[in-house]
Amino acid sequence: MNAMRPCMDQAAFEWIRSQREELLASDNPSWKGNFVSHLLPKTFEVYAKVLQSIEANYENIDNPLAEREIAILKIPPL
Repeated sequence: MNAMRPCMDQAAFEWIRSQREELLASDNPSWKGNFVSHLLPKTFEVYAKVLQSIEANYENIDNPLAEREIAILKIPPL
């Protein structure tokens, strides 16, 4: 099994930086919003968004998440 390891050589990520769309400031007249294309290089044909299933209990709006979900999300106690 391959373990992820930190990469200290920032040059290794230059291909990502150089291939992303330019992120304009929101006060720029040409700004049309922020999109996934601002984060991913143009060479990526598709991407997948993976979401953790969360089942909120709206009967108790002050505590909508189960203890298991709070543990998964690592939400600190109030």
